[in-house]
Amino acid sequence: MTHNETSYRLVTGHLESGVRLLSQWAGTLHLNDLNKAYNQVLDLEGIVSTIRAGLGDLSGDYIHRSYLSEFYDDLTDAVDELSSSVAEVEHDLNEMIGQGWADDGHEDEVQEQIEDQILPSFEVAIDAFALDSILPTIGQHTEWKA
Repeated sequence: MTHNETSYRLVTGHLESGVRLLSQWAGTLHLNDLNKAYNQVLDLEGIVSTIRAGLGDLSGDYIHRSYLSEFYDDLTDAVDELSSSVAEVEHDLNEMIGQGWADDGHEDEVQEQIEDQILPSFEVAIDAFALDSILPTIGQHTEWKA
């Protein structure tokens, strides 16, 4: 296995694992309990931090010593965009809390807002991170394949 191939497998494996974790988070978000949903944002921030840290760990030995180095800025930019999406989720939930929706009796409004606005927007961000930018870009580079 060449160094480029090893690098490709490690980086894509790390990114795919991160995307799986992000999707799992979206699937387990509390829909009608605003306090619990807001508390889950810490888990989401942890996932993004893990993705960022993993790329940092791989950068010295693998990314910068392979063809992936030309995509490193794109990779980190994509993580930054994902981090911005997480901040939007937190902001939206925080606004709902500020409107008093964390109190009993607002469960239907909370669920509707999360299902109709917050989750779809974040799922688009996950798709953009996974499908539209990172994985296809580095996957198109195949000079190490025989």
